[in-house]
Amino acid sequence: MCSMGADSLRLPEDLERMLRQDASLSGQPRSQLIREALEQALRGVMGMV
Repeated sequence: MCSMGADSLRLPEDLERMLRQDASLSGQPRSQLIREALEQALRGVMGMV
């Protein structure tokens, strides 16, 4: 298991609602969905594959 830092964030209501719905449908924890989305976004911005 890898070591992870912890952060907190505030989301607009529409993003919170979408996150809750996606977590419910996928069965994945919200934290996992956030990590995956953040990683994908950062890789896109930094031009990494």
